[in-house]
Amino acid sequence: MYDWEALWRDNLATITPLSAGRLPDILGRARLIEEARAPGHLAVYETEDCFLLIRHDRQPLMCPVDKRSLFDITLRLVDEEDGCEIPAVEWMVDNLATGESGAWRGDLSLDAQGMVRIAGHSPGRDPLPDMDFGPLSFVTLPAFRAELMRLWREDLSELAPSLAAELRQGPRNTDPEEDGETARLKTVYERYAMMVRHEQAWLARRFSETELRLIAGTIRHADFSDARSCRGLWLAVESWLVDNDHTLPDGIDPDDLLARMKSLSYGQEVALIEALAPVDA
Repeated sequence: MYDWEALWRDNLATITPLSAGRLPDILGRARLIEEARAPGHLAVYETEDCFLLIRHDRQPLMCPVDKRSLFDITLRLVDEEDGCEIPAVEWMVDNLATGESGAWRGDLSLDAQGMVRIAGHSPGRDPLPDMDFGPLSFVTLPAFRAELMRLWREDLSELAPSLAAELRQGPRNTDPEEDGETARLKTVYERYAMMVRHEQAWLARRFSETELRLIAGTIRHADFSDARSCRGLWLAVESWLVDNDHTLPDGIDPDDLLARMKSLSYGQEVALIEALAPVDA
C-alpha cells in the first residue's frame, strides 16, 4: 500500500520507544496489515485513524502515521474540452488512506499587464485564493495548507507564463466536421490521463526512489508499443534481480519488491510504465 520505510524516515520526530509491557495494550486495538520480514524490519498495524509502524531493535520503537497526512494534490489545466466556458486550474486532492477526494477550480484571466491570475489572484505574489474542497478531514492540517502554498508559490509561479500564453491564444479552433467518435475518444483519453495520474500518486508511495530507479533501468529498453506488452513487469525485474543478485542497491529487498510488483493491477502497471518509460507520441 505504501513505502513504509519512507514513511518511517519522513516521521522520525514522532518515533517513540516502547516498553514491552505497553505493546500488547497498544497493538490490541490495531489490526496487523504487514508482518516484519526479519528482526529490525517494520511491522505495520492499522487503526481507524493511523498506521502504527513498529520496529523491534534493542527495544520496540513505534512511529504513528496519521492517515490524514497521506494526501496528494494534483494540478491540471481545464478548458472548453472539459466543459469549462472559462479556462481554469483544477486542484485535485485525494487521500487513499482515508478514502476521501475533492477538487476546486480557479478561473484563469489576464490582468492589465498581461500577467495570469487564478481566481483573481496572482500566483506567488498574492495570497492563496479561498479554496473549498468540501468537508475533508485533512484540509485543516498545517501540512495540507503548507503544500497548497508551496504549489501556489513555486509550481504555479513557474507555470504562469505558459498559462498566460495559453490564454492569449484564445479558444482552440474546433473542426466543424469533427464527428462524435473523435469527441468520444477525447473523453476516453482524458479519463485515461486522470487514471494514470491517480495511480502514479499511489505508486510513488508504494515504491521507494531506489526501487523506482531500479525498475526504470530494467524496463528502459523494453517495447511497450502494444497493450499486451504492458502486463507482467515483474518478470523483467525478476530477470534483472537474478542476474545482479550480488550487486543490489542498498535498501532493496528482492523478494519484497517482487511481491509488490506481482500485486499490481494492469492499470497500475500502465501507470508505472508511463512514469518510468513513457511511449513517444
